Amino acid sequence: MMLRDLVVRNKPRETSGSRSANRFDFQKDWAILKLFELHQYKDDYLLVLDYHDDVMVLDSEYDPQSAAFYQLKTKDNGVWKLNDIIKAKKGKKGLLPSIIGKLYDCKLTFPNHTLSLTLVSNACFEISLQNHAGKSTEKKSIRFTDIEQKDLNKIITAIKTEHALQNEPDFVEITFLEVTDLNIKDRETYMKGKLHEFLESMNPKNGKFRLSLIYNAIFGEVKRKNDYEWSVSDFDEVKKHKGISRSQFQDMLSHFDIDDEFEQTWEEISKRLNSDKVDFKTILKLKAAWKELEIVQMDVANEYFQSQQLVIQEVLKEKNELPTPHLYQDLVESVYAEYRQREPKSMLDEYLIKATTLMEYCRL
Repeated sequence: MMLRDLVVRNKPRETSGSRSANRFDFQKDWAILKLFELHQYKDDYLLVLDYHDDVMVLDSEYDPQSAAFYQLKTKDNGVWKLNDIIKAKKGKKGLLPSIIGKLYDCKLTFPNHTLSLTLVSNACFEISLQNHAGKSTEKKSIRFTDIEQKDLNKIITAIKTEHALQNEPDFVEITFLEVTDLNIKDRETYMKGKLHEFLESMNPKNGKFRLSLIYNAIFGEVKRKNDYEWSVSDFDEVKKHKGISRSQFQDMLSHFDIDDEFEQTWEEISKRLNSDKVDFKTILKLKAAWKELEIVQMDVANEYFQSQQLVIQEVLKEKNELPTPHLYQDLVESVYAEYRQREPKSMLDEYLIKATTLMEYCRL
């Protein structure tokens, strides 16, 4: 069976993550960092949030062949020891899955498609490694193939017991421990630094990025996907409600004005408005609406604004064929009047509508 079908048919064993009041913003921020990495180095991907594991990365948004699974764990103090990873804790209805047991469950669910299993934390791992591998607490990444055989046997035994396996579990070569630099106590500062690095890699010529606005927009979209708690019936719904693909993230980035065109466009519009002798107060209102528009269009989940934007585009295409010696008086005002006739119950502010008209005019 194709991986895209297995993702939907094999329902996640646990769905409480989304419903338990947003377990950790740390998890969402780490997912954003993963998005940056994937977008820079992968031509195709689909990052899926809190579905089968904390983060699942498929190698394609259309026809995936492999899946990498990531489980996120945090610690305020100390290190992770072997027993922390392999021990199953008691719950109200019996034993809960151990950390490694839950991670291995992904391999059982997708036996022919699992590319890797990774436990990620802000804390180090204290575990015995083979002599050549060095000290575990000094490492950012640990391969299970580097773990000393005695400790590795304990892990294998724990997995066999937890999942009632008859045969040896096949996972050692694809399983990793990873320590992230993401700090749970100062996440936002770290994230904005990483965001700036990512945006500079996308557009080295522009050093002016609205980091707070862009970070909040990306975080909001990741949170929305992560916290979606209703069932999905097919792979397209997984993409829509739980995933972020390369094409989706690229579309999101296109709304962020990383080329600084938004501000430059306003400068040109302002010159035209002044030459058309539009009164000063109107220009100020349009400028304020232009700044609001920059924020509004960053919200890719704002379906209402997007629907109204389409109406404005349709009206503008019709009006744009007519002579418009004065941009504001002859075109913008005309589009606004026609828009109001078509959308009498519109919730958009007058000057936001007019600013949107100006933006769409510049895109024609």
